[in-house]
Amino acid sequence: MKVVPICLLLFVIFSCNNNKKQTVLPVEADFFVDESHLNSKAFVDSALNLSLRIPKNWISLNSDLLEIVNAVVLVDKYKNAELKGGFYNPQDTSFMIIIDLTRVDKVYLSDLHLNYKTYLNMNNAYDDVQFQEFSCNSFGVEQYVLQNEHILSFKLICSNLRLRNKKMRSFEIMYLINRSKVDDNIKAIESSIGSLNYLTI
Repeated sequence: MKVVPICLLLFVIFSCNNNKKQTVLPVEADFFVDESHLNSKAFVDSALNLSLRIPKNWISLNSDLLEIVNAVVLVDKYKNAELKGGFYNPQDTSFMIIIDLTRVDKVYLSDLHLNYKTYLNMNNAYDDVQFQEFSCNSFGVEQYVLQNEHILSFKLICSNLRLRNKKMRSFEIMYLINRSKVDDNIKAIESSIGSLNYLTI
C-alpha cells in the first residue's frame, strides 16, 4: 500500500514521543505550509475562533451537496453536530468539511479516542486505520487516518488548548481524498492543516 508522506511525518513524531512522560500539551507537529497549494482567502468561523486555508482551486459545496453531507454525516452520534462549511475539488471530487462538535456527546468522543478502530471501521470498509495526537498552533488535534484502495480520509478532531479550563468548542475537519489523485492533493492537504490558526488570541 502506498505510504503517504504526511502520515509518515506524524507517525515519526508520535513514535519518538510515546515513551516520554505525557505533558500538558501534545507534541507540536511541524507542517510545511506551501502557499502555492492554498487559496488566498481563508475559511473563518468566529464562533469556533478558527481560520483555515482551503486547498487551491477547491470550491464551496452548493446547497444541494451540503444537504447530502448533512444527511450522510450528521447522523447517530453526530446528530447534534453542526456543519459549518464544505469544499470540494471539482477535478476529482475530493472534499473537505468543517463540523462544530460542541453539542456532540463528550463521552462518545472519549470512547472514540480509546476504541477508534471499532467505531470508525465497523463495516470493515477500510484496510488501515491509524491514530496520531499532536498540537497545531495551540490547537489540540486527534487525527484519524483511514484508507482503502479508493479513499484516503483524514479526520481531525480539534480543541482549543488555550481554553482547557473554560468552556471549549471542539470541531472536526475532515478531508476525503480520491485515492487515484493522492499525489495531486496531499501537499495541499498538509498545507491546509498547517494553516489552522486562531482568529483572535
